[in-house]
Amino acid sequence: MATFDLTFQARTTSANPEAIRARVEELNLLQDRLMGRADDLTGQFNSTATQFTDILGWNIKGLSEEDYQYWKDAGVAIAYAASQLEQWAQHVEEFKEEREAQNSEWFDFRTSKEGEIPADFQGQTITATHPERGGVFGISDASKCRDIYDEVATKLAALQERERTNYRNFEDHAEEVAEDLREGPTKANVQALIDAGINPWAFYSLDPNRYTMLVDGQELTEENAQELADELSPYWSGDKPLDENYHELMLMMSMITTNAMQAQQGGTGYRSEEMDFLDAFYDELERSQPGGVIDIPPSMEGDHLTDEERDHALGVLGDGLLALSDHRVGGGYDDLPASVREAAEGPHLAPSGSTPPSSHTWAEDARSLAAMLGNAHESMEPGYGLSMTLSLSMGMYSDEYSEGMDQFIPEEDVLALLDVANRNEDAMHDLFAGVENEDGEREPYVHPNLMRTHEDEDGQFQRFSPHTEQWGSSEDMINTAVEGLFTHPWEDGGEIVGDMIEWIAQDALSEDQDVQDRAGRAAAGFIGMITTEEMQEALTNTGVDVTEGGDDYNDASFTAFNTHLAEDLGDVFDAYIYSFAGGEIVEANDDTVPLTGVGEYESSYNGFTIGPQERAAYLQYLMGNDDSAISAINSASAYQSLEMEAYLETGDQYSTSRGASTLYSLIEVALEAEAENRRLDLQGTEDRKEQLYTFALEKAGEYSAKIPVVGEGISNALGLGSEWLTGKLIDEDISTSPRYPMSDNLETREREHHLIFLEHIANSENVHIDRRAPQSFIDELEGFGVIEVGSDGSVVVEMDPSEWSISSAPGNDMDALDNALAGALNGTQISPTERETASAEEMAVTFSGVYDARYELIKAHAVRGS
Repeated sequence: MATFDLTFQARTTSANPEAIRARVEELNLLQDRLMGRADDLTGQFNSTATQFTDILGWNIKGLSEEDYQYWKDAGVAIAYAASQLEQWAQHVEEFKEEREAQNSEWFDFRTSKEGEIPADFQGQTITATHPERGGVFGISDASKCRDIYDEVATKLAALQERERTNYRNFEDHAEEVAEDLREGPTKANVQALIDAGINPWAFYSLDPNRYTMLVDGQELTEENAQELADELSPYWSGDKPLDENYHELMLMMSMITTNAMQAQQGGTGYRSEEMDFLDAFYDELERSQPGGVIDIPPSMEGDHLTDEERDHALGVLGDGLLALSDHRVGGGYDDLPASVREAAEGPHLAPSGSTPPSSHTWAEDARSLAAMLGNAHESMEPGYGLSMTLSLSMGMYSDEYSEGMDQFIPEEDVLALLDVANRNEDAMHDLFAGVENEDGEREPYVHPNLMRTHEDEDGQFQRFSPHTEQWGSSEDMINTAVEGLFTHPWEDGGEIVGDMIEWIAQDALSEDQDVQDRAGRAAAGFIGMITTEEMQEALTNTGVDVTEGGDDYNDASFTAFNTHLAEDLGDVFDAYIYSFAGGEIVEANDDTVPLTGVGEYESSYNGFTIGPQERAAYLQYLMGNDDSAISAINSASAYQSLEMEAYLETGDQYSTSRGASTLYSLIEVALEAEAENRRLDLQGTEDRKEQLYTFALEKAGEYSAKIPVVGEGISNALGLGSEWLTGKLIDEDISTSPRYPMSDNLETREREHHLIFLEHIANSENVHIDRRAPQSFIDELEGFGVIEVGSDGSVVVEMDPSEWSISSAPGNDMDALDNALAGALNGTQISPTERETASAEEMAVTFSGVYDARYELIKAHAVRGS
């Protein structure tokens, strides 16, 4: 291997975050002793507002006010020192992480370039003078060495500059922490710690009189709120330089909004006086600014505020707006300043009869709104109305300007607003599940601005779009917004958009029934929304071109480019896999008519009915992305393993054999639909299927975590109970390797079924297996290369006949193989709870018969237009 005479040496430090945090723990222990507490004191007063008397374990009620203050001062001093040490530990970590990143980048780049050196110069050291350029027109291996050397030198210079910056920042942070420790817990220093997320409530809890003006409700007056707004505005506009008074005012606002955040999370209540204070504060800002509150962010531009100071001020404003918008703490959407509401609504949600803002005007306001809400605390949630408004307006903007997203509003600002909107899961639930009316039925959400704009002959709400010049229902508007969000090729791969549904899979298996039911309703609504024929067409023909695996194809499915969103869809599929696998496919009185749509969520089994074409549409989305396709194949494998185990337990072939067949046939249908969407020919379709199944087999071990999720999803439906499936089965480490009958030939497919069944029985510890397969038949099958027996006795079946050691000529070898397989199954005896003792051969035949019938039913009805 060639080398270069260039080296990169990043400076290091002996500072150790672990050692620093050990000192923090010592200070925390000292704090516990000072306060007379032996439990986790710091975890309590650092995370929420706490009365100082509740912090103390000592009885000091008889002390004078002066002595009482000494206790507070001592507590503050310890908390402050511990907080500064924690900040120092974080600075050291940041320095070392950047240093490690630089070293890794240098090693990888240098190694890569060493490999590019021509063969004649391998083993040599390339220097600034060796070798010399040569060749005709400077084209030679020696000249190539010079070019590569120059690339390495350029990379080295860039890394050296990064290293100097990193070390300089490290030294600056060290000086800042030292200076802050010397100055002590001033309001400005404490505010900086709070802004950094370090012990945000400690100082307020220890000494509220000093660290906030909210001594009591007497400070929370409309007059004080107006004065606060008038005092802060000149600081933000640059008319007045920041000073100690500014930090005191900002600390007050921070405490008010942090109280609201705690109230949202159920930690503390929120006083009506605080909400009234916020209302008056923003009313005054709206009145005093030429364009209202939305004009404040532009006024902060300039060099009168550092980036950090500007972001902090915007974040405090954003926190207050989110609190003001939330009815859970006493606010509401209508309490927001008019300029903020108009920025959130844009032209698509402008009130009926009003003049919608121009795209350019709205874009400026939307950017300002993103600056405030995007800098709000990540744990602050918007109110229901604001969440809905942002989701719809950003969705319709994404749909209208999908090709030129940055034409008006930069994508990062759209994502910032969506990130905020997604935090209100109640709103996301209603977006998909609809809003419950007086009769207990659910109807599509209607934005307040658009109510009663127009009614059609059926009395349904209609909305006129100034952009499409058409009337459309609220449902149309929601579908348009979701389509726009899903089909835009987001820079983050749809990660933030995916947060709209990510919570559904997380809550699907919650122990809280209300939380589980909310997720189930949202899942049913979401799946129903995106699997209509119109949405399937829109989501699989997006107009976006994609390069995948070296192949280019046009008009890709949204999951091909929004990869994070594809993963979220896969998680929803796993959480409600029984709804995709089980249930009826056709109408009860006519098996030629498929069920359609998605039914209402049923709490009794945490699922819902899905028509076969809707199931296939959803699976096609998963097949549009290699990773989500592989994940779905492995989920189907886990499902089949659980079904087979349940079949051994009960012997009920109908409830325990249809699910895997449904999933695999849906996957086949979806793969073929996606292949057609990619315009693959027959051979290309088969190649992609084989590639995905091969990848699924290779990655099967990575998906072991799917078994609990899938097991939970089908446990109630199979009537075995969650504990039985998720306890007994999962503890037995059931194999999830993809095993599926693929042949179109009935005889061959039956052999495949029997091999899959034999593998499962051989590896199962089910107590209902009375007698195992005779060893002679196992040995014979192993000799044919059909199975491989591990040192632990586990059995792995080779499903590809081309890998078997059998003659290509018909006759003896295949007959012998089939006889050995039949002998192994016939020699295995099983006694399920719901049927008489039978051989594994009998049970396999029954299982495969039900499996094949379901397979053909799905194939006949899952394709639209069939």
